[in-house]
Amino acid sequence: MADPLSVLRNFAAAGRTGEVTLPGDGRVYFADQYSFPKSAYTAFKSSAGDFYDLEAVVYFIRLFAGDEKSRLVEYINGCKQQNIGLIAVVDRRPLRDYLLGLRDAASLPNLSEAAPVAAPAEPEGGAKRQRADEPEVDPLEVNLRQLKKQERQLRDRNSMLLAPGGKTFKEVLDLVERAQRQDALAAKQAAAAAAAAARAAAKQPGQAAFYKPSGRLERDTRAETARALGQAEELGLGYGEPALPGSQQQQQQQRPPPPPPSAQQQQQQQQRRPSGRPSAPAPAARPAAAAAAGAGAQKKRGGGVPIILVPAGMSALVNIYNARQLLEEGVFVRSQDAMADNPSKPEAITIRRTVLRDKPVPYVVKDKPPAKTSSEWKRVVAVIVQGKAWQFKDYPFPGADKGNLVDTFQKVLGVYLHYSDERPPDAVRSWNVRTIPIQRDGRHLDAAALLELYKALDAFLAARRCELEY
Repeated sequence: MADPLSVLRNFAAAGRTGEVTLPGDGRVYFADQYSFPKSAYTAFKSSAGDFYDLEAVVYFIRLFAGDEKSRLVEYINGCKQQNIGLIAVVDRRPLRDYLLGLRDAASLPNLSEAAPVAAPAEPEGGAKRQRADEPEVDPLEVNLRQLKKQERQLRDRNSMLLAPGGKTFKEVLDLVERAQRQDALAAKQAAAAAAAAARAAAKQPGQAAFYKPSGRLERDTRAETARALGQAEELGLGYGEPALPGSQQQQQQQRPPPPPPSAQQQQQQQQRRPSGRPSAPAPAARPAAAAAAGAGAQKKRGGGVPIILVPAGMSALVNIYNARQLLEEGVFVRSQDAMADNPSKPEAITIRRTVLRDKPVPYVVKDKPPAKTSSEWKRVVAVIVQGKAWQFKDYPFPGADKGNLVDTFQKVLGVYLHYSDERPPDAVRSWNVRTIPIQRDGRHLDAAALLELYKALDAFLAARRCELEY
């Protein structure tokens, strides 16, 4: 039984590669002596461990028998066009030298003792064509059957689910049990602390709780003041007077109101009071007086609608395109998506703030700062920082055009919005700005970021006694 590679070597070494033909009927003919199926494997293995078929080796040696490099482009294009296997670069020199007789089989590690499937040589007489009724055996199918006979099943889906070697998950189970015990202990301690606090509060029924202003921030936070005043009026107390316990409060509400003092009693009280000490208003009149004072302070506010400046660049996290969704609706939308929905760029937009407010408060959002001499700077309360100092070159504050932003962030609140998985730049961290993270995917957390922004703005404006309706 002749080996296809040995037969091809004999022809190539003798310079008879022109007598090796592939007429297109699925076989390779060596003059009138032998013919093999072109898909028959040879004994030469590639560097990847696969055997080259006879067609690939014949096509290779017919082009490279003379010069190894001159016909490289023709070889690659021919393999692609005729769907012939390509000989790897690292295997071309050893294969060429072996077929031309320049190297022997002992010096080639790629050469196997025999091909995977023996291809019997057929002596060629008068006819070179295979008969139509003669079945052709597919060598790939024969190899596959042989491999299946040699297979031995090592794992199946059930064995892979078992822990090999008798391993257990005791350490994992102990860790889970320990964590559960710690959680139960923490819950028990929290319940005990809550019970102790309830008992301590029950032992002091007469302790008074006061409603009083806590400084400029509460004075300017109108919603909190209104709620405090409303609660004091419901309890029947003056603003700043102690709240009685529930039982005493109910008894006091059930008592009939005392009759108003007569003219004679009022005259006697005026005579007993020292002349230099003014009389205090009646407790029932105090809530109304406090409410009137709060309304008067609210009427004093004015000066126009507050302005928030945003960056003009598309690379900023928040700009004029998506400012309304975040500052008014509390939902962060990427600027590219917002621009796709509304491509026309407005010069300014008006939003209605409802966070921490009983009624909507208008704000103006602009991406172009006013002129340095414009009176609108009195209404600029905050700026969304992009992260570059050149953003403030047109600001009227000292040093802003040179990158010194100390006075700038004393006049307006600087807010830097960034993704939570990104670190703010070093320049931003050196400025007096508020950094607020935004989640990339968690849209349910956008409201918390907006609440943090408006709380910081309220504290900033309250500390500076801002007279705007913010």
